[in-house]
Amino acid sequence: MTFQSQVIPIIQLEDIRIFTIDEYHRIGELGIFGNERVELLNGKIYSKYGGGIRPFTIDEYHQIADAGLLDNQRVELLNGIIRIMAPMNAPHFGMVTMLMRLLNQLGNDTYTYLSQGPLKVLDVNEPEPDIMVAKYRKDAYMGKSVEPEDVHLLIEVSDSTLRRDRTEKMLTYATAGIVEYWIINIVHRQIEVFRQAESGDYMFRNIIRDGELSCERIGFTLDVEELFSHLKK
Repeated sequence: MTFQSQVIPIIQLEDIRIFTIDEYHRIGELGIFGNERVELLNGKIYSKYGGGIRPFTIDEYHQIADAGLLDNQRVELLNGIIRIMAPMNAPHFGMVTMLMRLLNQLGNDTYTYLSQGPLKVLDVNEPEPDIMVAKYRKDAYMGKSVEPEDVHLLIEVSDSTLRRDRTEKMLTYATAGIVEYWIINIVHRQIEVFRQAESGDYMFRNIIRDGELSCERIGFTLDVEELFSHLKK
């Protein structure tokens, strides 16, 4: 089964990290806004004359985090906007753990397996995918950021984040040239496969509900029905 073409919203606003007045002033004190005219409306920082939400770069995002403004929060940067990541429930956590176990059978000296780590994409995107299978590095990427050219396979496990993973994240990964992207769709018990990134989109899309699915690039195959069989009915 393949995906039907659809209108894809670029930004979903319901999960934006809201800032208090105090936090807004602290960000200003970091020098991030410089001479820009910005204002805080309903917890969102807007460019006063541009009319839209003021985007942050990866460097600015890290400055905000280093200042302690994002402590104890699961967030990621998408399209310049700091987004709140949904809490991980038992099926989501268990699925990530199961996939990591299966992937590790490929061998620890062949690839580097990363779970919920940052991926540096362009200047205004630093998502934290559930799983990345990256080129092997002895230092496990302590010495450099993970970048799109390092990634062989990227996986998002989706339940409450399904819309974002199918739209914003899919387009972000395609634009960055991620060669293969899987959505493990817990809601519908299927795997949504994206390949052949071109012009900011994926030319190949497919839905797999049974049988085997392979990522030939890394020689990895899993039994789709077996994977979902561990979820409660």
